Amino acid sequence: METLNKNKLVDIDLKDYFAVIEKQDFNKLSLEYYTELFTEKDYFDRKPYLFRRQLIPYDKRFDLIEIVFDDSKKTKAICWDFKLKYRDLNEYFGKPILHYSAYSESTEFAFISSNKTIEIIITRIPGKYIEEENRMELKNETSGEIENPDFSFIQFTLK
Repeated sequence: METLNKNKLVDIDLKDYFAVIEKQDFNKLSLEYYTELFTEKDYFDRKPYLFRRQLIPYDKRFDLIEIVFDDSKKTKAICWDFKLKYRDLNEYFGKPILHYSAYSESTEFAFISSNKTIEIIITRIPGKYIEEENRMELKNETSGEIENPDFSFIQFTLK
C-alpha cells in the first residue's frame, strides 16, 4: 500500500483521488493519520452518538471533511463535502444502487467497493429519483423532469 501524501493528492483529478483513497487498507490507518492527511488547521470533535471530527480540508476542492469514529478511536466513516454531478458519481464509482427513503424523503445512492475494508460508498439527494435507461441522468419522480442533479457529499462507510 502506497503512503498517501496530501501534497500529491491535491494535484490529481477527483476521479483518481477517490481511486487512490478507495485502495487504502482502512484497518491499518489511524484516526490521527487521516486527520493529518486531510487537514491543514485545527479540527473540532463533537459527539451526537459517535464522535465526529470536522476538518478544514488541506485540499480546497472540498468544503469540509468529516471523520466519524467510536470511543476506541476506530474510524467508522469518512465524508467529503463538495459539489459533484450525477455523471461524476457514475464515472468515479460505477453504477449505483438507488433506494428511496420515505422517512427522509430522499434517494440514497450506494456503490459497492472491491475494498474489503469499505462497507459501502454512499450519498443522497432530496426527492425521489429513478435512473433513466441508457442515460447518465435521473428522472425526478415528483416533477417528471430529466436531470443531472448536484450532490453535496460522498461517504465511505468502513467495516
